[in-house]
Amino acid sequence: MIVKLRSLLDPYIGLMLATVVIAALFPAEGRGAVAAGIAADAGIIFLFFLYGSRLSLSDAVQGMMRWKLHV
Repeated sequence: MIVKLRSLLDPYIGLMLATVVIAALFPAEGRGAVAAGIAADAGIIFLFFLYGSRLSLSDAVQGMMRWKLHV
């Protein structure tokens, strides 16, 4: 049972949950909060960049052509 549960849970999910618990117990304040906010924004921008860089040019153009979906 535990082995099956362990195979279902990705270690990344466990680390994300641990991060949420640590952040709830020890919230950032002052300069640390500003630095944490900047680091979070930079990380999100970096992830979106990496995801977008995987797209081929034709896929990106096809996505932009679906203007009705974006509106």
